[in-house]
Amino acid sequence: MAETWLRIVTYRTSPGSDDGRRYVTESLQRVQREFGRTLGFRGGHWAHDADGEVLAAVTNWASREAIEDASDFLRMLRADRLAHGLTLDKEVNLQLVTAPTAWEAADWEAITSRHASNWLRVAFYGTQGAADAQAADHLRSSTRDAMAMLKQQAGFRVGYWGHDPVGGTMAAITYWDGLEEIVQAAPELQRLQQERQEHGGTITEVLNLRLLSTELVHTGATGWLS
Repeated sequence: MAETWLRIVTYRTSPGSDDGRRYVTESLQRVQREFGRTLGFRGGHWAHDADGEVLAAVTNWASREAIEDASDFLRMLRADRLAHGLTLDKEVNLQLVTAPTAWEAADWEAITSRHASNWLRVAFYGTQGAADAQAADHLRSSTRDAMAMLKQQAGFRVGYWGHDPVGGTMAAITYWDGLEEIVQAAPELQRLQQERQEHGGTITEVLNLRLLSTELVHTGATGWLS
């Protein structure tokens, strides 16, 4: 599998204020244009939680080196967001462990539409010490079974799993038709979390986020993993 990295950055806004979300929405076209000129950038999604208090950027890269080479632009973008009232919450770079998957054309059509009606679920896991290798190995070996289970859930579209080999953070990034479908799948998702915990991965945060925009750069049915 060709190396692929996901960068997840989350911000928080003041409770009851939609200034941060408005800023991100209004600046999105400019940000996407700048990212499109950045070597190694493959696509991205921007989203917010139901209350508009958590904002997230999930971007896809050809390598960790590509992310590092873009550090000046990423630093400037972060400073601009902080200047507009957003508070940096989390910033992780994850190498995907997901094997290439031939997604259904309808699934790609659903998450690449510009209706911003789709939802993104990000589940973060932490590991400690020797458990890191065990958790990462299990994440890698269990993705096929996890995918088979998720494909049976109503409203599930596509999913990715990543691991930060330096900090130990792991994450499951899945796309759904709506928040209601995520809620309906809760029993199976909780079972999957329990299985991860038994293999050294402890859930640290779960975000359910509504997509602001779904600009994707991908080639063929395998999408970002091409």
